[in-house]
Amino acid sequence: LDDTEILANMLESLSTALDVAEERKFTYSPSTVVRPTSRGGPVIWVTRYVDYTSKYGLGFLLNEGSSGVYFNDSTKAVLEAE
Repeated sequence: LDDTEILANMLESLSTALDVAEERKFTYSPSTVVRPTSRGGPVIWVTRYVDYTSKYGLGFLLNEGSSGVYFNDSTKAVLEAE
């Protein structure tokens, strides 16, 4: 493929993605979200985090309910889900 064809393919893909995004606007539902595991991705991932690294450290919540904190002095605290 030459550069013109590559750019045309990129433009077509981008236009399609924008059309799909416009159709799905304001239709978010947690049940329609594609989970990483459905495509062979990780089993555990970070769902939320807080970044206070300028003062304290980094806190996180994992998808299976565990949470933890990594403090600036390199100490850690983890609470496993029940």
